[in-house]
Amino acid sequence: MLDAMNRGLLEKSIDEAKVVIPTGLMMAREISNTQYSEAYIMGAATGYILGKFLTLFHLVNDREPNNEESREMHEVIKNRKAELREAILKAGAEPRS
Repeated sequence: MLDAMNRGLLEKSIDEAKVVIPTGLMMAREISNTQYSEAYIMGAATGYILGKFLTLFHLVNDREPNNEESREMHEVIKNRKAELREAILKAGAEPRS
């Protein structure tokens, strides 16, 4: 189980991803001149969250998360997907058809 400090790091990583979604979406569109789907941006946001959290977890704990901690990490991200999706839609990503 994630302790309070590590849970806080994960929650903060998710909150930060929500903040950078508009900038990331804008930059991706400028580079490629295409419209990105919600799924693409969700994947980028999830990658950001996982990368940031796993880096912080390793720095703080000097180890990788165990199976239970990994399951909890995935569950927390899954439970907050609606917030990420809302941030993507507010940023102007095309909704899924």
